[in-house]
Amino acid sequence: KSHGKSARLLREVLIVFQFTISIILIIGTIVVYKQLQYLRNKDLGFKKDFIVTMSLNAEISNNKESFRENLLNHPQIEKVSYSYTVPGGGDNWEGFSLDGEEFSTVVYQIDPEYIELMGMEMVEGRNFSADLITDKQSSCLINETLAKDLDRDSLVGKHFDHPSWYITAIPVKEIEILGIVKDFHYKSLREEIGPLMFVWGEDWTNYINIRIITFKSNRYPSR
Repeated sequence: KSHGKSARLLREVLIVFQFTISIILIIGTIVVYKQLQYLRNKDLGFKKDFIVTMSLNAEISNNKESFRENLLNHPQIEKVSYSYTVPGGGDNWEGFSLDGEEFSTVVYQIDPEYIELMGMEMVEGRNFSADLITDKQSSCLINETLAKDLDRDSLVGKHFDHPSWYITAIPVKEIEILGIVKDFHYKSLREEIGPLMFVWGEDWTNYINIRIITFKSNRYPSR
């Protein structure tokens, strides 16, 4: 219809409908843009750029150190580290106690290179040392969230009691706290950062992490 009141009403309804759809699309575009900007600029607590991560096969798992050395011989590889998982990967919960207070936390196995390779920060204490074999499996690092949950004045140097487990990433009954790692997002950004413990071990390492040196770094001239 092109004439009469009903035609005018129909045109007005269509115009309002079109404007409404346009406003919804504009709002949706703005929301998506802000979400993308948030993801690009959000401080994750670690440096994800120039890191290549691969899952391990049986051959590499049986020759970790020689494979690491071969990779480090390449001029564009700066660091190599093995880990249980990668940020955003699976969880491994285990139970502990401190001064009789029981708690559970996510436990990840890493090696001494992992913290520096991922650009994470130590806020107290120290990282694992490759020169101290006593650090292996008998000590741990915890994140700030776990330290806050335990609510102690000083945790570095204290020991967690660890009951016997049939399947565990820590085959010891007592584990020393070496240091506290600044919180980082190891799950989706939709979830709050939870308690986390790092231990130095090799049995539960499923990934290799490789930090690449770019030609823009100080070690190489720009091209």
